[in-house]
Amino acid sequence: MNAREPHFTLRTLALLCGALELGVALNAAAAEYVVDGSHPQASDVNPGTAERPWKSIAMANKALAPGDTVYIKAGTYGDFIAPEQSGTAAGRITYRNFKDEQVKIAEAQKGILLVGKSYVTVEGLSFSHLDEFMRLEQASHNAIVRCVFSQMRKRSQWAGARIWKDSQYNTLRQCSFSKWGWYTDDDKGCLLDIGNENSKVEQTAYNLIEGCEFFHGGHHLVGVYSKCNVFRNNYFHNENWLKDDAGKNLWGNRNLMTSGFDECSGRNLFEGNRVAFSGYPRTTTAPQGWACLRAGISCASTASTGTTRPG
Repeated sequence: MNAREPHFTLRTLALLCGALELGVALNAAAAEYVVDGSHPQASDVNPGTAERPWKSIAMANKALAPGDTVYIKAGTYGDFIAPEQSGTAAGRITYRNFKDEQVKIAEAQKGILLVGKSYVTVEGLSFSHLDEFMRLEQASHNAIVRCVFSQMRKRSQWAGARIWKDSQYNTLRQCSFSKWGWYTDDDKGCLLDIGNENSKVEQTAYNLIEGCEFFHGGHHLVGVYSKCNVFRNNYFHNENWLKDDAGKNLWGNRNLMTSGFDECSGRNLFEGNRVAFSGYPRTTTAPQGWACLRAGISCASTASTGTTRPG
């Protein structure tokens, strides 16, 4: 043993102790809050406790810091999730329903907006009758878990949900997306687009879509225009479901669409998915379960179970 080893060991131990103390301090700083719009004492000037909860999700957006969790109690809320801060790898920001209570965000402009935000988790919430389900831009390491998105409110956005503009390492798990699309002279709209079909510089990548259900979209259910994403154990079906503007004739269309430029798309993995019924679109004579306009797709045990005719 040389004379330097004890000094190195003590120095290393001191550094480790300092790191542990920092971790304890960070954990101590993390807080839990409650939003309960139905509570008679609810107010956004409250401290956000169970006895004196916040009234709005908007207050949580302003207040949450890395490591914090807000529990949202049963009710329907008209504001949306858009935290002002990001979480960190060691301390995520979390929005979650309280126990198994039914929490719905409805009749709002958006459901979830994460622009330049990272390490945010949204779990156990329902979203309906919105102008936009969800948008992730320049967002990374976010997780949307056990959420339900259903029914567009007005024809304002092509995609109900987007993960794009260089968003990476995000997860959608055990979620449901449905009823986004419309028909005029053509089928329009989709449930989810990942990447930008018209960009040669888009660097959206490494996102995981797992255990989700996608059904009842317009032009398609899910569009993939980026690279190195994983789709695992999802269920896609787009039966004839939507009337045209004249109030007649039910239409459906493709489930999946993969496209994009060589510079920023391809090398996506589809594993264990079920690609089921695809209805007849208004403008063509044959349904498309999967429109694959981009090579570089890897499929493993992905089952296609056919199409269905109108009616």
